[in-house]
Amino acid sequence: MELTATIAIVLIISLVAYPVLNQYFIQTKVAEAIASAAEIQTMVTQQIAAKESVTNSGVNLDTPATISRYVAGYSIDDNGVITINTTADAGGITLTLSPSYSATSEQVAWSCAVSNAAQNSFVPSK
Repeated sequence: MELTATIAIVLIISLVAYPVLNQYFIQTKVAEAIASAAEIQTMVTQQIAAKESVTNSGVNLDTPATISRYVAGYSIDDNGVITINTTADAGGITLTLSPSYSATSEQVAWSCAVSNAAQNSFVPSK
């Protein structure tokens, strides 16, 4: 009887804990995918600073073929917007990193968006 109760308690705890742990593991992998794009963001930021505009800031960049084991692929459009597709192991999420430039402060700011709002919980808050 005690063994059955113990098994039941362990089963209930595992049913609750598994989704939480799985979400945490995916968040960690997505965070690594975003962090691995830092080198590319730096290249785009340098182009924006030199041109004082985001226009054509993603053109003719010498970027690495792969950036992380959790990134299935990525692309950069002419205006420096970086689109990252994570692997299935990292949730299969499509992230968009978009630069903006303020001529007044001469600062480049980046924003991160998820293509599917249902996957927002897999993206770290900061």
